[in-house]
Amino acid sequence: MNLIIIIWHVFSIPFLLLFGFYITRSVGGYFRLTQKRSLLIYLWHTLWCLAYLYFSILVENDTQFYYNFDPADSFYPIFYGTGSVGVFTYFLRNYFFLPFESVFLVFNIFGTIGLLCFDKILSSLVLYRSIFVKRLVNVVIFLPSLSFWSSSIGKEPIAFCGVILCIWAALSLKSRLLIFNVGLLMLLFCRPHIAALIFFCLFLDSFFSSKINSYSGIKIILFFAISSLFILPFAIDYSGLSVLSKSFTVADFIETRQSYNQIGDGTISLNSMPLPYKMFTYYFRPSIFEVRNLYTLLTAIDNLILLFAICYPFYSFCKGSISSSRLPHVFLLSYSLIGCMLLSSITSNLGISVRQKWMFLPALLIFVFSIRSAGDIHYRLRS
Repeated sequence: MNLIIIIWHVFSIPFLLLFGFYITRSVGGYFRLTQKRSLLIYLWHTLWCLAYLYFSILVENDTQFYYNFDPADSFYPIFYGTGSVGVFTYFLRNYFFLPFESVFLVFNIFGTIGLLCFDKILSSLVLYRSIFVKRLVNVVIFLPSLSFWSSSIGKEPIAFCGVILCIWAALSLKSRLLIFNVGLLMLLFCRPHIAALIFFCLFLDSFFSSKINSYSGIKIILFFAISSLFILPFAIDYSGLSVLSKSFTVADFIETRQSYNQIGDGTISLNSMPLPYKMFTYYFRPSIFEVRNLYTLLTAIDNLILLFAICYPFYSFCKGSISSSRLPHVFLLSYSLIGCMLLSSITSNLGISVRQKWMFLPALLIFVFSIRSAGDIHYRLRS
């Protein structure tokens, strides 16, 4: 039996690589990406998955905690959040007998699906744009940090995939309700508070929609309102807001959360920062002026590219070339800003922000790249 398990350990890696390739072809075909483009994204994402794997073997981190997770010895709830992801890896390790390397490849598939969907949305937005803008989108898709943080064992790949699927479904919610439910379940599985935020922002978008008085608009609002009654308790419990009481105020809660993870070079002081600078820090720091080693250098270059990618499309707005669009702009903007505002107020470590910001940055990037000629791509995004 032990020999069989050892042989399976060896062959599980090429098997999962081929399985990931099959999933990539199928998902890429659904999003109408070329096979060459889908394969390129899968290979790129897998490359950074292997880089993260090598890093995890050398340095102890959260991936080893998740892989060695035992539900019997854990105090985490096993139905959502850290506990649920730990149970998932426990299941892969003990019932499918997958080694550490193979479990990495399983999570890599989730991140690849999210990246394929993200590529479809952005490429559709710039279909009639200049070559420069199209290349800028390519640079964003192939940013190392995006693939690096969405390819490891943990909550990030599942959360990233869930967020992107929800955004894709929100572009045409009536015809993509099944995909929205899949993305929402993935978020409830790993980060319930993000699922609650998406519901709230979709509610805002429906409320400010021009079709608010229509029968379908009222049904959508009722759907979000009723569903929130079931999602909100999980989100409150997961985020720690359930501890709020007369003796423990919101200010106390924020101050306590700011004190977490105050160890290491990435530690920052949030208390004295105004909110706009906290949000800028969350999205775009460390900057090129804060480079201390190779890791911060690579992260700073990524942040510089992201800052340019977000600022450049506003040049079209300044030129007055914005066109009308029925994209869910309220949802995209409110989700990216409210999410950043909330988490930037309680995150005191740049190592955490560079991972978690990819739950919100895609929505902001989709919003800014839709500023010009957005009306031209309306049909293609919904086709």
